[in-house]
Amino acid sequence: MRKIKLLTLLLLQNCFPSFEPKKETLKEVTQNETKIEWIDLIGTLDQDFPDYIIIKKNNRIDTICEAHNIKDFTLKNNTITIKFLGTPKKYNYPIEIPEHIYEYNIKVDTIN
Repeated sequence: MRKIKLLTLLLLQNCFPSFEPKKETLKEVTQNETKIEWIDLIGTLDQDFPDYIIIKKNNRIDTICEAHNIKDFTLKNNTITIKFLGTPKKYNYPIEIPEHIYEYNIKVDTIN
């Protein structure tokens, strides 16, 4: 009887879904030793997570921005251009984007 209860418990444990968000890399650009990634977190049920853009260089990782309305980004020479659908926002609140990170300039392009 104990074995049946243990087996049932193990089977039920695998039946419930994980509510941890899934990470999907939408775009990745590498230049020399620098990698920039646009990452989308996909939640379950009604969870809404912002996308974020990170920069990786020499074993350091920094977040450039977290926003819900990222359209695209490009890296040309020492300029990172981030395109947004309208004003950069996290949820419904406007956010500030840094002008520089490491040796890169950051340019914001808004598309209406």
